[in-house]
Amino acid sequence: MKNTFKGGLIASLFLASSVFAASVKEVVDLALEKELYQDPAWKSLIHFQDGNTKVNDNSFILSGSDFNPKNELVLTINYLLNSSVNNQAICRFPARYYWLGEKLSIDTANLENCSDLKEYISRAPIDDIDLVYSSENLSQPSSMMGHILLKISGKNDEGRIVEHGVSFFTEVKGVNVPKIMFDSLVVGKPGYFALTPYSDKLDQYLRREQRNVWEYRLDSTEFQRKLIQYHIWELKQTKLDYFFHDYNCATLTSFMVSFIDPSVLNMDGLWMTPLDVVKQAHQAGIIDHVSVLPSNRWKIRMLEESLPRSVADSVKKSVEHNEINDLPDSDNPEQDFLMLQLAGYYTDYLHETDLIDARSWRNLSDKVEQRKARQEEVYEIDISEYKNPVKTPKDSQLYSGLALIDDEAFIRVGFLPASHGIEDDNRQFFSENELKLGDLSFLVSPEDGKVKLDRFQLYSVSSLIPWDSFTGGLSGRLEVGLEQHYDEHIRRHSAANISGGLGMTFALDRDMSVYFLAMGGYGFGDGTSYLYLDPEAGMIINEVYDMKSIISYQTVWNQLDSGEAYHSFNLKQSKFIGDDYAIILDYERRWNGSYTSDGVEAVFKYYF
Repeated sequence: MKNTFKGGLIASLFLASSVFAASVKEVVDLALEKELYQDPAWKSLIHFQDGNTKVNDNSFILSGSDFNPKNELVLTINYLLNSSVNNQAICRFPARYYWLGEKLSIDTANLENCSDLKEYISRAPIDDIDLVYSSENLSQPSSMMGHILLKISGKNDEGRIVEHGVSFFTEVKGVNVPKIMFDSLVVGKPGYFALTPYSDKLDQYLRREQRNVWEYRLDSTEFQRKLIQYHIWELKQTKLDYFFHDYNCATLTSFMVSFIDPSVLNMDGLWMTPLDVVKQAHQAGIIDHVSVLPSNRWKIRMLEESLPRSVADSVKKSVEHNEINDLPDSDNPEQDFLMLQLAGYYTDYLHETDLIDARSWRNLSDKVEQRKARQEEVYEIDISEYKNPVKTPKDSQLYSGLALIDDEAFIRVGFLPASHGIEDDNRQFFSENELKLGDLSFLVSPEDGKVKLDRFQLYSVSSLIPWDSFTGGLSGRLEVGLEQHYDEHIRRHSAANISGGLGMTFALDRDMSVYFLAMGGYGFGDGTSYLYLDPEAGMIINEVYDMKSIISYQTVWNQLDSGEAYHSFNLKQSKFIGDDYAIILDYERRWNGSYTSDGVEAVFKYYF
């Protein structure tokens, strides 16, 4: 009887035009009795994680400097029930009001008085919700680890199905990488929370940036979807700061998805990344089905690998010369199907990259469709498991092992907060690539226990995209940090460094590629600054039994302002053990006409 009485009392309080302070206290007391401030959904509503809120806007966090989940709950109830601001408060925090109504068995009809909120709901209905992941874009610092957003879709008041993308991002401009990283990690950058037509987001990812997109339909209830819809409204009115490691697109999206299952916030790594959200949703079992939307560039590369070189060349020539009808018929209907699919994708790609105008695109597309209509057999291309984000390695790692450098023994200890190296398992990525943020490596001498900082890569990114005749493809590398440089005697010196270069990668087959990079850099070490050159050639082989080999050669000129050149040969052998471990063997020799230096290491990696 006690709870029934209180529930009825609270219902009347929320619907009344005025509320006495004593009655508000009754509501607060019941909420505290139920310990609603401990509820995972409440903590997600206030973006509470790691002992604090991720939002510093006083219009969103009412308790200010006295913040904790309990204080915020008490102040929220008082704010919602205050007669002088009742409607304003409810319209500002519809998700909090709606959630409290569910938890305290009260009527939330007052939401009908929020005219702007009602218009938003009618324009952005939410009958279905999808988690959307777009693949990594190494040319944009804010999307180096991919991007995650929500797609909400439903039938509007006019009976039309409409789709909207809900995303959080920041703008990154300029080429000053250290400043960009400092602002993103320490100061914070302005965050932009956007609700836009989903077609615009797809056009950006698939057409302009040629990135692949995965859509994960989430299994949700009407209450959960409504709560997410109301929370989107709350966030649209909030000033948000973007931190690359602490409050990014993945962090914000995970808070909203946690209304469906709180376990998506259970992180193994140091921070939430876009892939972490996908993996956590998959592990929680809330993904109903998956749709893969590959870019035309990716589809072209995939089909090019599946066709004989001569057939792929004939497709390229026929499309570029507007001679689709001259494509040969063969006795292999499956090959004919793939050939015409490639012609269609290449036609679309040429239009997306402004290499042909709309009139030429329509003309070519019509001809391709006419040829397809002549086919007696139609096949389907299943790419759902070809490159699967869920199967990518975890994006933080600890490593330790033994190193022998010029006959001197060391213990190597290192930590990479994010994300992976070329030597790691990149089979589920679009191409061989590396992204290292804050890679920290020490050498410890077993004899005297002295610890030496051997390497600190503030930022290291490499993308070895295989060149193909249809879409081209440049490879590149950029590194900023502290590393070891070598003088004319091949002696090691710590040096601040920024280096980069461009080149080409060629796929010899699906598991083997060679690359060439024209590299150069600027260093400061041993009391002097200098420019240097270090072009590199190498081969990468993905082998059976989850192994990988990398062979590379460099000629390095003028490091430490020596005016001399030396040569470097490096061999890495990786063995991946399940999802969480790897063993990396590394041999390197440096030499010039008079001196040599050898190093060999065996390192054990733990991914988390």
